[in-house]
Amino acid sequence: MAEFVLTLMAKKGGVGRTMHTQNFAGAFAEQGFRVLAVDLDSQGSLTANFFGDDLVDRLQPHETVAALFDDAREPDPNVLIRQTSTPDVYVLPASAHLERYDLPEPLQHGDRQFALRDFPNDVSEYFDVILVDTPPNISNLPAWSALMASQYVMTPIQPQKNPMEALIDVNVQVSNAIAHGNPNLTYLGCFVTNFHVRRAIQKTLELRLRQLYGSQVFNTTLKSRPTFEEAPFHYKPVTHYRPKSEAAQLIRDLLVEVVTRIQASADMMNPPQAVAG
Repeated sequence: MAEFVLTLMAKKGGVGRTMHTQNFAGAFAEQGFRVLAVDLDSQGSLTANFFGDDLVDRLQPHETVAALFDDAREPDPNVLIRQTSTPDVYVLPASAHLERYDLPEPLQHGDRQFALRDFPNDVSEYFDVILVDTPPNISNLPAWSALMASQYVMTPIQPQKNPMEALIDVNVQVSNAIAHGNPNLTYLGCFVTNFHVRRAIQKTLELRLRQLYGSQVFNTTLKSRPTFEEAPFHYKPVTHYRPKSEAAQLIRDLLVEVVTRIQASADMMNPPQAVAG
């Protein structure tokens, strides 16, 4: 299957989860990986970031991720997956058709909670990395299906009071997923985004976050830069919209940390075997 499936999850809208799923896709592609970005939000924001709102409105159910949750359909990767204008980046789109599967108590929905789990195997020969963008409701069926399908989870977090408190809920949900279906799931940590360097309160909250969570917080802080907000309007990751910008370099720096943590986690799961002499 793909080398790994990485989910971005945060219990709040507007924290940069979708934007940075797109940016990570671009950064991985720069490194020679073939990337599939999966949109699991019924708003279709990740899909719109790559293709525009008009496409999201035109999509039929069998052309979206909703097909994975429909027991009456046999999802066709050739129909579902769309190539973007960014080389080596593809999208499994979402739209409002996913709303009917925005269901609580995912453990009560049988095999549907694993709707995304088998899909990486179906496309394993085509992609190296699968990135999953989740909805703000982290306890619904689509978000849970992402946890069931992933090896790794990470959280974007703004240095504000409510998003920091919501980080506890993400940790709880990851623990639930480990206990109820995916024992190999690893939480990589959280990264600070939309950081305004001149706001004293944000500096204080970032420091507090690092004091509370220690090494769980990535070293790289994504500063607030207009380039981050502009890139989706050009349907590109920031790495491809403005490759030489500070914003693009910050994403690359964060990617190095992400890969380092993934490699460290893999080494812990698969320690070298002693050779008898």
